[in-house]
Amino acid sequence: MNIKGTRKITDVRQAANEFDGVIVDSYGKLGAKVGDFDKLRNAYPNTIFILIFQKTNSGTI
Repeated sequence: MNIKGTRKITDVRQAANEFDGVIVDSYGKLGAKVGDFDKLRNAYPNTIFILIFQKTNSGTI
């Protein structure tokens, strides 16, 4: 297990190379687009991702 504060999608990619599962709280804080998750999921099909997407008051993710 590795716990660290990060704000980059590249850090999530690195973790996907090292671990079987990656948990991200507040995906929006990574500065990545929602569609980038599909690219991440396709690039690491054997990695389990648990991501929290927060919805704003205006209805955006």
